[in-house]
Amino acid sequence: MLNSNYKKDEIFSYVIDFALTVMVSFNIVYAIIFTLGFEFHFISIILLIVISVFLYSIILYNKLTLIITAASIVIFTSSLFIYLKYSMTISQTIKNFLDFLYWNIDYILGYDVININYQYYTIIILVLLVSLLSYIFTIKHFNFYVIIAGGILVFTTQWIMGYNMSFTAFYLFVFLLILYYFKHVYYYKTCNKPMYTNRNTKTNKNTKTNKNINNDDDTIDFAGPGIF
Repeated sequence: MLNSNYKKDEIFSYVIDFALTVMVSFNIVYAIIFTLGFEFHFISIILLIVISVFLYSIILYNKLTLIITAASIVIFTSSLFIYLKYSMTISQTIKNFLDFLYWNIDYILGYDVININYQYYTIIILVLLVSLLSYIFTIKHFNFYVIIAGGILVFTTQWIMGYNMSFTAFYLFVFLLILYYFKHVYYYKTCNKPMYTNRNTKTNKNTKTNKNINNDDDTIDFAGPGIF
């Protein structure tokens, strides 16, 4: 019964974290693509983020899944490189990639107009990158301050540079910060408790004591190791 309740709590906690990851990822992505003036559909972006976070949950589940994914990527990349080399299209592929990269730079600086195809590629890359960072610092290795810093960096840059800024995204970010703060407080209270030392724990086998040992296992102390 205890294990069943623990699993339910664990699943519920993961669902909450998953939802937070999706929301903060969408918030940051939406803020950036709004500033860039890209055309997009809310449902498509959210669906892409949900799929990305779900895949990261599988890929980063443990070391084995990470190794399998890394090996698969290496094999796929090598196979693609060999195919492009023997099909005489590798130079054209590199050129297309550089064109895409240069377009992003020129478009951000205001020297080029929007390109629909490149726009979609940029959104996909942005979603994959933001979702990965959100997953790492929300689920895998929770860090409240990194989430704050990331959001503040985005909105502060938009404000300083005078870019178009979505106030909807900003207010949503403030709301998410409150939720993340609650998670931070909960995480601190549950995972960073002070270390308790049991009086009956034998810390040194070669040390003899003349004190009477109390056999009551419920007796605990805050004393640090090696002091008492």
